[in-house]
Amino acid sequence: PWSDLLRWDQLRSAMKRGRAFVGLAEAPISFPPTYKLDKHKAGLAYDTSAKRRTPSWTDRILYKEGSGTTVLKYDADFEPTFSDHKPVVGVFEL
Repeated sequence: PWSDLLRWDQLRSAMKRGRAFVGLAEAPISFPPTYKLDKHKAGLAYDTSAKRRTPSWTDRILYKEGSGTTVLKYDADFEPTFSDHKPVVGVFEL
């Protein structure tokens, strides 16, 4: 459901063109955007202020390509409500 927004992701675009984080990779994103959520609200309450900011993925985990790293989990935790960022979690086998 977030594929249209992810298609415009600046980090992925820059990495694909070799303009940022060359030699690093990110696991596929299968979780909703983790930034610009309402503080102190549970779940996926994206910016309901007058600003109506566009959600995005800003907290990311990258790893070195070709290092034999296996991504076991790449996800976000939407329970904390103290920030407009939600923490991203990565579990890797090295």
